[in-house]
Amino acid sequence: MPRRFLLTGGGTGGHVTPALAVAGALAQKYEDADFRYVGLGDKAEAIMAPKAGLPLSRVSSRGMPSPGLGLIPFAFSLGLGIVQALGILLRHRPTLIVATGGYVAAPVVLANAMLRSLRLAKTPLLVHEQNSHLGRMNQLAARFADLVAVSFPETLKQLPASKGVWVGYPVRQSCQPGDRHEARQQLGIPADARVIFAFGGSQGARTINRAVADAAGQLLAHDDVWIIQGCGRPFNERASRGTYHGYKDVEERLQEVDATLLKHPRYLRHDFIDDMAACYAASDLVICRAGAGSLMEVCAQSKPAIVIPKANLPGDHQVRNARVLERARACRVLYERIDPANSGQNTPFVPGPRLADLVMRILDAPEQRQAMAEAAGKVITSDAASLMTECAAYLLGEGPLPEPELPRDVPVDRIMGLRAMGMERLLQQVSNEIEPPLDAPERELLLSKVDGLLASPAWVDRARGCRITGLAGYRDAAPIIQTMATEDEPMVRRDAFKGLRGLGPAVLAPAEMKDTLIQGLDDNYYEARMEAAATAAVCAHRLDTDQRREITDILARRCRDMSFEVRMAACRALGKTADQPEPVMTALDRLKYDAVWKVRGRLFDAYAELSDRGIIDAVTAQEALDAILITANGYLTEYQIRHRRNDAVRRVKRREA
Repeated sequence: MPRRFLLTGGGTGGHVTPALAVAGALAQKYEDADFRYVGLGDKAEAIMAPKAGLPLSRVSSRGMPSPGLGLIPFAFSLGLGIVQALGILLRHRPTLIVATGGYVAAPVVLANAMLRSLRLAKTPLLVHEQNSHLGRMNQLAARFADLVAVSFPETLKQLPASKGVWVGYPVRQSCQPGDRHEARQQLGIPADARVIFAFGGSQGARTINRAVADAAGQLLAHDDVWIIQGCGRPFNERASRGTYHGYKDVEERLQEVDATLLKHPRYLRHDFIDDMAACYAASDLVICRAGAGSLMEVCAQSKPAIVIPKANLPGDHQVRNARVLERARACRVLYERIDPANSGQNTPFVPGPRLADLVMRILDAPEQRQAMAEAAGKVITSDAASLMTECAAYLLGEGPLPEPELPRDVPVDRIMGLRAMGMERLLQQVSNEIEPPLDAPERELLLSKVDGLLASPAWVDRARGCRITGLAGYRDAAPIIQTMATEDEPMVRRDAFKGLRGLGPAVLAPAEMKDTLIQGLDDNYYEARMEAAATAAVCAHRLDTDQRREITDILARRCRDMSFEVRMAACRALGKTADQPEPVMTALDRLKYDAVWKVRGRLFDAYAELSDRGIIDAVTAQEALDAILITANGYLTEYQIRHRRNDAVRRVKRREA
């Protein structure tokens, strides 16, 4: 009786290609193997599976939406898909199911689990996870799987010890290294040309498409440079209205940038590339996403690459994938950025000129390219497709479970997977020398994440982005932080001043800083006024005499603010900003009997600072200190206000001496 293998997974080529690679390996091991692919009729598997000779059975499914009305069509589609999958499983009675992820696989996985629970079937389930972080579907599938094979050793930590096995990424035979000369003849490219192959997956990647289009003019100015670009398109345009159409996007972009590039003979653009092997073989440099499939194919081809990982995916798994190659010196990584100043446009991008500069630096360094190519060829350390067949044999009771030797551990990226609070905490630890400083790749990733926070529609993210900007010393963000300090939500305005204070006084011109401080000190939100006053204390020395006096006058008025926090901050700032006794001494005098002892405690700091700076003499300072009421209703572990007084007195006496 033939062994019947049912494969499922898809939506994108990244889920389909490993399934096809496994099918090829199983066909070599079992001559009587019979295959069937289950997926959607309008996604990658609908084209790729039949082309590989695998019959396709269609089911209904759709991606998990956010909570809301979208759950209704999702539930209906999934329910229909499960019913369809039950019919397929009962009709074909597979010997083994191989699932490679994507919401496409959900109906089959759940239907098989139902049949097994009812004892109507006992078909084992083998799951493969391509990325370093378990996808949402595979997190579900892992609960019902007999075995979960992973591409990266670190993924094993997310699985029960009895279920996980490392095999690597199965690379399809069609993407094994080809003949460079034949490939160039086939594509009509000269033998001595320098060829860039850029693609973003079967459906295209907007960031790569636009970056290459923006860089094309600069690159093609070199007479020997050729560009092959796989732009992507929906698999079924009629059923995919509203989805991204890569080829159309590139054509429209070129029309905006330079319409002459549309007919440039050395710029070869395709919506869908059928013969990836020829494009790989003809290329000198690859530009791609950091999906595990793309990266492993690049490594199988031993090609140097520029990798642009998709930002803000669960667990930063594309960034993790890219860093594996970067540490091996097989690629260079460019992180997506978001322009927070471009209001309402949260589209990630990579600047075209930056991409073009990096491409030419690599193309102009043949020794570096060769070293990157050799390093890429050493990244793949296992025959993943063969190991998957061993896993299949184990589940069929025909062999032992494979136990490949795990690759050595790699350093852990501290920024990887961190959300805003985690990044802020890490930077505080770096500032306090608890953690070592960020290295260059960590900082690049951090700034990419900060851009996303600053451009977020959620005010909580923008506020945290402002704080992290200051902690990270991200000076390029100063203009947008300045705008947020006066025009955004109250909490964001507050934290924008924290960010400006962290960046230091030199990030803005004195006139800009003065205007921003004035608006902040008159803000209707008390915490924004408080942070503006604290920022004035740091930035005052950069202002000229007239600007400082204008700020000082406002701070003096803030000593009568209804909020004691604002009075405290204004009191401290006056000690830093004042360049003459009045109106400072009069303003501070009103606080000597303030109802809040913490405000009176700040007076000691202000008078001591004024004395240190020579604005008031020691006698005046001592008299002012003696007049402050030092009673307090809060002692905590020590009598804080008395300690402040004693410290201030010592400073004044040192000045007098």
